[in-house]
Amino acid sequence: MHRKEPVFRLVLWLFLFVFLFCAVYAGARLFRLRDDIDRARAFRDSLRAQDACDASGEPAASTLQEVHQCPVDFAPLREKYPALCAWLSGCGGEIDTPIAQAADNEFYLRHLLDGSTNILGTPFLDSRNQRSFADDQSFCFGHHMDTGGGAFSPLLSYTDPAFYERWPYFTLHTPEGCFRAQVFAAFPAEETAYPYTREFESPAAKQAFLDDVRARSVLKTDVSVTPADRILTLSTCTSKTNDLRFVVCTKLVPIASTHR
Repeated sequence: MHRKEPVFRLVLWLFLFVFLFCAVYAGARLFRLRDDIDRARAFRDSLRAQDACDASGEPAASTLQEVHQCPVDFAPLREKYPALCAWLSGCGGEIDTPIAQAADNEFYLRHLLDGSTNILGTPFLDSRNQRSFADDQSFCFGHHMDTGGGAFSPLLSYTDPAFYERWPYFTLHTPEGCFRAQVFAAFPAEETAYPYTREFESPAAKQAFLDDVRARSVLKTDVSVTPADRILTLSTCTSKTNDLRFVVCTKLVPIASTHR
C-alpha cells in the first residue's frame, strides 16, 4: 500500500500541473480576446469619427437631402486603407463596419483594416467578387464569437421574426453608389452546402437558387426577388460546429449612384 503512495502523489501533482497550465492558458486567451475586442472597437470608432452612419443604419441626419448623398467619403479612407471596398450598417447600429477585400479569403480573418493582427478580423468581400458588387451574388464574411465580439454576431438575431420586423434591411455604401440591402432569407447551412455561386448560368438557374433559399429560410418575407436582382449574402459562423454557417440573403436596391 505504501509503495503506491508515491505513484498516487505523482499522478496528483501531474493532474494539478495540467489543470493549472490549462487555467493559465485559458486566462491568457481570454485576456487576449478582450484586448483584441477593445482594439477592434477603438479602431472602428476612429473610422466612424471620420465617416459614420447613425444607429438606424441610415445615413446621418445631417447628410440626408432630397438627393441621397453617401455619408462615407471613400477617397481619403482608401488612401490610408486601399483594401476598403464598402461600408455596411444595419441591425439598429449593431453592425456598422468597413468591408475589406484581399487577394484571398484568409488575411482578414485575423487582421484589422490597418493590417494589424487581431482575432476579431475585419468583415470582408469574397476575393473573387467584383468590388462594385455587380456580380449576381456577392459574399461578405465576418466573425461571430460566443465569448463576445465579432462584427457579424448580430446576424444570428435574424432567427427571430420580431428582429427582422424591426430591421428588415442593411445599408451598403460603396464608392460607386449606395444600396439598401433588403433581407429576404436567413438560415443555417453547412459551409460546403451553401451554393457559393457568383454568376449563374441562366435566369432559370438563378430562379432555382432563389426558390431553394426561400424554402430553407427560417424567415418568411414578402420581399420580391427576381433573377434580374443582385444578391448580397452575409455569412458568419455559429457555435454549434466549425463548419456550420448562418447566412442572411439580401436584395440590393440602389439608393444612389453618385458619391458625395
